[in-house]
This record gives sequence, structure tokens and C-alpha cells, in this order.
Amino acid sequence: YKCDYCNKEFKYEGPFQDHIRTHLGERPFACEVCNKTFTSHSYLQTHRKSHSDVYEHICPECSKGFHKKYYLQIHMRKHTRERPVKCEYCFKGFYSSGNLAKHVRQHTGEKPYSCDVCGERFSTITVMKNHRDWHFPENAYKCEICHKNFIRKETYRKHLLRHQEDKPFKCELCSRSFSVKFELKEHIASHSKDRPFACAECRRTFKTLSNLRRHAKLHTYRPKW
Repeated sequence: YKCDYCNKEFKYEGPFQDHIRTHLGERPFACEVCNKTFTSHSYLQTHRKSHSDVYEHICPECSKGFHKKYYLQIHMRKHTRERPVKCEYCFKGFYSSGNLAKHVRQHTGEKPYSCDVCGERFSTITVMKNHRDWHFPENAYKCEICHKNFIRKETYRKHLLRHQEDKPFKCELCSRSFSVKFELKEHIASHSKDRPFACAECRRTFKTLSNLRRHAKLHTYRPKW
């Protein structure tokens, strides 16, 4: 079985169909706990374990838990700074084959993910999904305090925390305080010269994931509401 989108070949029809869904953006398997959707039943089964507090594999460096040994092995490379997967074009190293695949598209210009609403194509499924959401403004989450709209539920929830007065997360470098831990992590990155987050569309790099996501919106279609 050969994929018409990226020419990847499969021995069995099941994995082939699961792969095709990644290009089409189809996610028919939904978690009954949080409603998160997946392209295959095996991914759903793996996700279900995330709702369990029991972790079989624990990182000896930071005590973070994982449900699968493979995820722990990938995580450990962040501590050891090991990047065994190399790009054949520029020889840059990566933690995992998934990160390498996204990077290689910067060299090839491949855009295997298409929006099923307008047909526009993207190099990563994340950017494609963000783009697709803008076609349905009626599904947006609206903040009742400042009336700002959000397409993604997790972004909306993080935004609500910014309105609370309590800011328990403090930066040890400059004493600034934040209402959510994620914002503290992003702020700490601003003290560093590293720019580890790269745009899959234009290769521009950023210090924080939020800055990358904000930039990625420039590559997506956003109708006026």
C-alpha cells in the first residue's frame, strides 16, 4: 500500500489507513474521558493511559513518569542532549524521528497536510489544524472578562488564569511572578540566547513555543469575525 500524498509504503492495510487519516486530518477515535480525538485506535489506547496516575517508567533525572518505555527513552535524550537522528541535508541532529520528519520538510518544501475545507496545504498537521479551526468561528471560546476569542480550548483556559490576582510562580532571575507555571517557563527562556523552536514553514526560530505559535498564525488563513 503506497500513500499518494508522501509515497510512504505500508505492508498492511490497517496502518496504511491510519496513515492516510494524518494527511486528511481525520480523527475518528475519541477518548470517552476528555473527548480528545486520534487517527488510530492504537493511539487512543495509548492516550487512555494518560488518565491514569500510575506510571511504569520513571525518569531517574527529574522523576517525570511515562506510560511507555519508548517515551522515557526519547525524554532521556533531553537530559543527555543526545540527538542520534540526523538530517541528510544539513546533518542537524534531533531527539526523535518525528522531529526530524518535520525538519526535513523545510528542505523539501513538502506540504502533505491539506485543509478539507479550502484545500490549502501545510507542512505539519498542527499548523493545518490551527488553520482549519479558523473556518469555524462559531466554535470559538469567548472570555467573559475581556471578550477575547479563542479557537482552542486549552488556550482559552490558560488565558482565564491570567485574570486571577494570585501569581504563585516566581522567576528566580528577575523576581517577576506569573499566574501559571507555563508562563514562568516561557519567561525563563527569555533570559537565554537559545532559540530551539523553529517554524516548519519558513525556518525562522524563536525562544518560546508561544512565540512560534503566534508566528505560525501568519501562515494560516484567518477570516475576520
